[in-house]
Amino acid sequence: MRLLKTLFSALQKPSDTFADQLFMHSPVPTIVTDENQVIVMVNSAFSRFSGYASKELLGENTSLFKTGRHDHLFYAERWKKLTATGFYEGEIWSRCQDQSERLLLEKIQRIKHHSKTYYLCMLEDVTESRKQVERYRYLAMHDALTGLANRSLATDRFNHALLNSVRAGEKLGVLLCDLNEFKQVNDIYGHHVGDMLLIEIGKKLTALVREGDTVARIGGDEFLIIIERLQREDELDHLAQKIQKQMQTSFEIEGHVIDARVSIGDACSPQDGLTYENLLKVADHKMYNEKERYYGYVQ
Repeated sequence: MRLLKTLFSALQKPSDTFADQLFMHSPVPTIVTDENQVIVMVNSAFSRFSGYASKELLGENTSLFKTGRHDHLFYAERWKKLTATGFYEGEIWSRCQDQSERLLLEKIQRIKHHSKTYYLCMLEDVTESRKQVERYRYLAMHDALTGLANRSLATDRFNHALLNSVRAGEKLGVLLCDLNEFKQVNDIYGHHVGDMLLIEIGKKLTALVREGDTVARIGGDEFLIIIERLQREDELDHLAQKIQKQMQTSFEIEGHVIDARVSIGDACSPQDGLTYENLLKVADHKMYNEKERYYGYVQ
C-alpha cells in the first residue's frame, strides 16, 4: 500500500521516485483511472501494447478501447463486482490504436487515496493463447481431413437436437451415408485422390442439407447427417432420395474422372428409437441392405 501511495503522489505533483520508475518500466501493461474511468496514469508497457503514446491517453475515457463485442450488461456486471469487492478479474476485448482487437485478462484494484477513488488496472494479452485453446478444441471435435464434425461432436449435437425435438414435439432424423467402391478408388488412384474425393463428398453433402443440420464424418468413408425440425417422417425419406439422386455424379480430381455413388440408411425419432445408438443401429441396418442391393446390381 505504501508503494501505491507513492505512485499516486505523482497524480498531484511531478516526481521521479523509485516507485514511479517501477510503475513506468513494469513489463505488465498498466493504467490508472479515476472513478469516472478517465485515465490518469499510463506505463510504457501499455503504450507499447496499445500503440498510443502516454500523452494521447491521459485525460481520455477508457471507452476509447471499446470494441462493440460486449453489451451493456457485461459492463454493468463488471462494475457491480468491482464496486462490491474493490477487485475485479476477467477477460475483455480491447481495441488498439491500429484498430486491431485483442483479448485481455484484466485485474482491477480499487485504491483510495486522499479521499479520492482510483482504479489500478493490470492487463495480460491472452489473444494467442485463446486461439490455441480454441484450435485444440476445434481439432478435438472436427474431422482433420474434411473439417466436418467428427463422431464426438455429432453425438453432442444429436443429444442437444433430441432435447429440442422432444420439447417442440418434432421429429429428428439421421441419414447414414457410405461411399460405394471407395476401396477401388484408393487402389486405382491412390489414397491422396481418395482423400480428396472424401473432401468433395463432404462439401456436396453439406450443400444438400439445411444450414442448421449437421454433416459429420464418423468413419473412413462413412458420413452421418443429423436432420432437425422434421414435422413428418416422409420429409426424411424425400431428403434421402434427393441426396441419393444428387450423389450419382462424377468428380474430377487431379485429371481423373471418378464416379461417386452412396448407399444411404435412414432412421427417425421417436418411432425408430430415442437414443443416438438406437437410431444409428436402424440407419446402419438399412444402409447395409442398400449397399447389398447396389453390389448385387453392379455384379
